[in-house]
Amino acid sequence: MTSINPEKLFVNKKSVGSFLHKQIKKAHPNIEEEIISTNTRLDNEKYNLISIDPKKRGLQKRKFLGLLHRNSLWKLDPNGRSTDFLPSNMIGYGCRFNCSYCYVDRRDPATFPKLYDDALDIIGLIKHTMLNIKDSEELFYKVTNKKVERKRDSKHSNYITFDLGCDSDCVLDNQITYNNEYPGHIIDIINNVAEIPEAMISFATKSASIDNFIKYVKKPEMTRIRLSLMPEHHRSVLEMNTSKIEDRLQAINKLVAAGFEVHINLSPIVITANFAAEYADLLKLVNDSLSDSAKKQMAYEIIFLTHSASLFGKTPEYAPKAHDMMVNGPLKLVPKWNKPNVLSYDKASKDQLKIIMNSLIEEFTPYSRIRYMF
Repeated sequence: MTSINPEKLFVNKKSVGSFLHKQIKKAHPNIEEEIISTNTRLDNEKYNLISIDPKKRGLQKRKFLGLLHRNSLWKLDPNGRSTDFLPSNMIGYGCRFNCSYCYVDRRDPATFPKLYDDALDIIGLIKHTMLNIKDSEELFYKVTNKKVERKRDSKHSNYITFDLGCDSDCVLDNQITYNNEYPGHIIDIINNVAEIPEAMISFATKSASIDNFIKYVKKPEMTRIRLSLMPEHHRSVLEMNTSKIEDRLQAINKLVAAGFEVHINLSPIVITANFAAEYADLLKLVNDSLSDSAKKQMAYEIIFLTHSASLFGKTPEYAPKAHDMMVNGPLKLVPKWNKPNVLSYDKASKDQLKIIMNSLIEEFTPYSRIRYMF
């Protein structure tokens, strides 16, 4: 079971004594602490993770945490895919995992988990949004040219959805602050947002360590959790330290039984020579593993491999096996026409891939709809 058991905490001097600082200390009472004067110190090679050796980097990611100071303005970022809105500020960034395809914020993926001391301010942002929901929906339409999901998807619940961010894994992040007196900052946010009429939290995870969410989330029906899946062989190469696929599928059943809404992220799909057969086997496993209750509410989000041009060139050094898997398939990654630093498969190829995925889903899990695919 993947967990956070850090040995050292870098804490900004302005964050010392803050609520989240106290919870981290309770969660990890034996952690060594170093006060830093500025957040940017963690960008210094002396402190940040610079090893290109996967084993050494993985060890560093398990050892360190950061609590950073921030007091910035929170705004809405209309999304329209996984959720209606993302917050303009991430509540944290960095991760315990070693996923070789990661290009979050175009940073080097070798970054340890870091939490911002104003993370709980997202609750106020969501309250403000729901008190001004007409203005928020107008902003959403202006940016995305479509209506919020509850107004365009007849199977969507009557909630406005808010993502907790895509820069970290929320299941693991909750362990940063979880202790005997506090359920963790992620669960704290979920429980507070659940009291805001028609507001719903969502996040994606690659972890099956969901027992605390089942135990402490007060209104699970107000939370959508998206479990990311790929063929197990792909996971073992591309997603070091993440939960096994069979464990994630069992987590889905547990979460649905506890009242959560759970969807599946097929993400990222890496096209290999055996892509169709590998995903047919994965979808067979999904169908054989899911409970009837899980199947009734299941939906997919599907994303084909996307990478950063600036970071992709580093993968031969820190993840050679993963690099081989990503480049030796029948399709090549090319720059997107409107985002030259973003690599993906070309549009014509993706159109064919979408046909294949639609066919596989219809054959093996016809009860699951596709929320989006790109």
